[in-house]
Amino acid sequence: MTLFSIDTPYYNGDQAILTSTHKLYQCTADNTLESPDVAVELTSPTWVEVSATNKYRAFDYTINTKAEHNSTVDTFIFTPGEPVTNIGFFGMSGVSVVYVQFMRMMLRVTLFITAVRV
Repeated sequence: MTLFSIDTPYYNGDQAILTSTHKLYQCTADNTLESPDVAVELTSPTWVEVSATNKYRAFDYTINTKAEHNSTVDTFIFTPGEPVTNIGFFGMSGVSVVYVQFMRMMLRVTLFITAVRV
């Protein structure tokens, strides 16, 4: 996969990652000057969204995509914009323990999720 560049020509079937959306897109027509996040919304889209990037697959609102990590410990840190009432983990393999920690910092709650691999 390559990072999207507005200066690079893309052809039907090419895939590129747009870092501003954390998503992988696939080109559906030969084009050179259309950003995937804009072109996906066109009447005749020239890009389609394939998936979230690996780092963000764990949070893409679907349970049939897997994020793959090679490190021994993976930590996700984020500050949700609304109250968190549930956290679910699906299809995890090779993980021995998951730690979830909430911290209140400057009127915001930050959620730390750490998965330790076997």
